[in-house]
Amino acid sequence: MVRTSRITIIHHVRKEDLEKQMHDTDNIRVYEHLLAIKLAYDGKTPNEIASILSKTIQIVYIWLNDWNEEGWQGIIPRFGGGRPSELNKKEFEELYQTITKNKPCNLMDTDDVFWDPELVREYVLKRFGVDYTYSAIWKIVREKFDLNLIKPYSKDYRKPDDAEDILKKESMKYLK
Repeated sequence: MVRTSRITIIHHVRKEDLEKQMHDTDNIRVYEHLLAIKLAYDGKTPNEIASILSKTIQIVYIWLNDWNEEGWQGIIPRFGGGRPSELNKKEFEELYQTITKNKPCNLMDTDDVFWDPELVREYVLKRFGVDYTYSAIWKIVREKFDLNLIKPYSKDYRKPDDAEDILKKESMKYLK
């Protein structure tokens, strides 16, 4: 015979309030915690809850115990924040200003006039002494700074300086 485990769940709030909070939350982790508590309110065992949510029994016990001890505060995930960044806010601001206001050829030993992730990486290593990976630089520039780094087309040396004006004049001949 299989032994079913039970935990007495403390009803900190009414079931309707719990369901309203589930409906209002945008955080999937909080929603999962609330769903586990709702299932416990409905009389489900921790094993059944773990099976329904595809979580381990240990996680379900942790969630339910946190709810019993802390109520609403117990369902909010607590993360350490991750590894601290190698650059501080001031250095990030300086980097942002540098790549938006300057050309790489003015700051480094290169002929490039546009920034690409590898040039930003080299600049960060030279200026700040931090060796980020290519993907880390890509995330900083794309996600943190919300900038696009592209490989520009080379300029055609045969193209005249007034090419747009010539195109307009030639177009007008055929439109008349």
